[in-house]
Amino acid sequence: MLAKKETPPTDLGTAEIHHRHKVMIEGGQVPRAKVLDQCVIDKMLMAEDKNKSINLSQHQAGEFLLAQASAAGIYCATSKMDGMPSGVAKKSFVPVGIFPLSRTLRLIVKRKSEFHAYLVQEVVCHNWDVSDDPEHMIILRESLDVISEGKMAGGMNPSRHIRKVR
Repeated sequence: MLAKKETPPTDLGTAEIHHRHKVMIEGGQVPRAKVLDQCVIDKMLMAEDKNKSINLSQHQAGEFLLAQASAAGIYCATSKMDGMPSGVAKKSFVPVGIFPLSRTLRLIVKRKSEFHAYLVQEVVCHNWDVSDDPEHMIILRESLDVISEGKMAGGMNPSRHIRKVR
């Protein structure tokens, strides 16, 4: 007679992932492990030390920059497996995704400096951990604030083209 072995329906993350990262187990019909601190900016958001942390709006600005870098092709993202493939669409080889990223980085250069733009790109896109350097953390926070205020908050008045009638 064969003994039935009790195994979970999913791996729920390996022991190494649980050791290196903070992991949340999502429930449901198919439970899964979700890594909460995958990027450096995620770790900075969850940091308990005030000098090594960023706030939520700065974290969202970092994710915004990461999405632009992914669209530009300089930061690789995983494939989305939840969509239906379409055989009709043709792939464009024109790198149009680089333009929004370039505008964001130019905004940081204009309002702060070239080093601000360089530092935020290195931290967000290349996971450069600067949390041990207080000066770099100040520059990172300032750069993320520029993105948050200038790009994510709208930046311009949407009704700027409408003239006031008296």
